[in-house]
Amino acid sequence: MLKAARAAVLAILVGCTAVAQAEAVLLTPALQSQMLQWLGQGTAQLSNVFTKKTGDTAAAFHAAVDGKGATFSLMQVRDAAGNVSVIGGYNPQSWDSTGAVHTTVPLAERTAFIFNATTGYMYRQMPKSPDDGVPDYGAHQTDNCAVCGPSFGAGADLLVGQDLTTGGNSYLTSYYSFEPGAQPFGGSIVGSAQFTYMAMEVYSISAVPE
Repeated sequence: MLKAARAAVLAILVGCTAVAQAEAVLLTPALQSQMLQWLGQGTAQLSNVFTKKTGDTAAAFHAAVDGKGATFSLMQVRDAAGNVSVIGGYNPQSWDSTGAVHTTVPLAERTAFIFNATTGYMYRQMPKSPDDGVPDYGAHQTDNCAVCGPSFGAGADLLVGQDLTTGGNSYLTSYYSFEPGAQPFGGSIVGSAQFTYMAMEVYSISAVPE
């Protein structure tokens, strides 16, 4: 019964005031609206397919989300300085446990993005290297290792470890656009930052039924 409750459908309509959420604490109405705006859709239906519980590992994440199609992953994190943020990413492909990095070389397929909802920063996959020296720079969309949570980019740009509690970001080489002063997760423009993941929710995305 609890499993059915976690999978309850969230019909997300921009401007809606009432949304039934099952065990959801990160997906606020404001964030719903913002994510849909970033996605470029006026309406969408989100289904809560995974909510992290105490003791969950990457195996629980993959059992719940693999093969579910496009998803939003939301994570509440605390950095080394004690700052708390809600960050996440949009994966247009299904997660899997193959250990492969999903690579999207054609620019039209580079539709994934990562974001810091607390600061309002959003970063799409990079179309090319800043110096044009690497043709597939930015092509690494997601890391689908069986012992990782939702992880994005090469490095990974955003990494969730096997325990779904530790991880961080590293170098931001697939999504980071290098605009001056932009620090998506509060860390350095170069280098890495470590996080503690306190909460996690994953939502599948589909069209609103007519």
